[in-house]
Amino acid sequence: MIEARSLTDLPAMAALFPGPQLEMTLASIAEGNTPARLWAGDGTALLWDQGNNVFYLAGALHPGDATHLRDLIAGPIRAEALQRGRPYFRARAVPGSDFVLQMTTTPGSLRPVRKRFYHYVAPAPPPLPEPEGVAFLPIDGSLLRARGLANLDLVKREIGFMWPSEERFCRRGLGVAALADDAIVGWCTAEYVSRAMCGIGIETIEPFQRRGIATAAARRFLRLALARGLTPHWECDAENLPSVRLAEKLGFTFLEETTFWAGLFDK
Repeated sequence: MIEARSLTDLPAMAALFPGPQLEMTLASIAEGNTPARLWAGDGTALLWDQGNNVFYLAGALHPGDATHLRDLIAGPIRAEALQRGRPYFRARAVPGSDFVLQMTTTPGSLRPVRKRFYHYVAPAPPPLPEPEGVAFLPIDGSLLRARGLANLDLVKREIGFMWPSEERFCRRGLGVAALADDAIVGWCTAEYVSRAMCGIGIETIEPFQRRGIATAAARRFLRLALARGLTPHWECDAENLPSVRLAEKLGFTFLEETTFWAGLFDK
C-alpha cells in the first residue's frame, strides 16, 4: 500500500531516483529549499516536486499500485496542484516510461517531452559590455519589497512556485534582475539550491528579447553562484533551441537527456 512518508525518508530512497538531474532535485528537497511531497510502499515511490509540478515514479509496480496512484494523483494531488495554480504537470518514470503511462485513465492524454540537463564547470565568465539602457541588481529582500516596479509580481510569482517562501529564498537563494527604467525586463533566479548545486530559472520580457539581456543576466548569475561554491545547472526542453544555444554559449557542459510526460489537470 502506498502511504504518505516524511521527506526525511527521502535520502534513504536516493537509489530509486538516479541521475544528475534528480540528484540536484533531491538535494534541494532534502535541505528544505524546494517544496515536495513523498509517498512510498512495497518498493514503489512517488515524489511530487511541487516547484516545477513534476511527478517522479520509481520502483516496481505491484498489483493495485497503479489504481491507487491514479486515484491519489486525480484526487487530492490534483486538487492541491490546482489550488497552487499549477494545472500543467510533468511526470517521469525511473528508469522507464511504462509506469507513467499507467498513471492516466485517458489514452493519449500525456505527451513526451525530451529534457536536456547541463552543468557549469568552467571558470567564472569575465565581465562583458552589457546591454545599453539596462541595469542589473541582485534579487534580494530589498528588491522584493520595492514599490512601483513593473513585473516584480512575475519574479515573486516564480519564487513562490519554486521556493517554500520568499524569506527562504532571501536566506538561501540568489538572483539577478535586469531593469530598464522602472520595470524588470528580465531575471535569473536560483532554484533547487543545496550546499553544492543550484538550478537556474531565467526569463526575459518579450519586447526585450534578443538584446543580450538573458546572456548578461546569466553571466552575472554564474559569477555569483560560483563565488558561493555552487555548481550551476541548466535544464531546458530539447526542442527549445534558443535555450539550448544559450546554455552552450555560456559554457555549460551537457550531462543527460531524459524523457518526461507532460499533461494538464482538468479544472
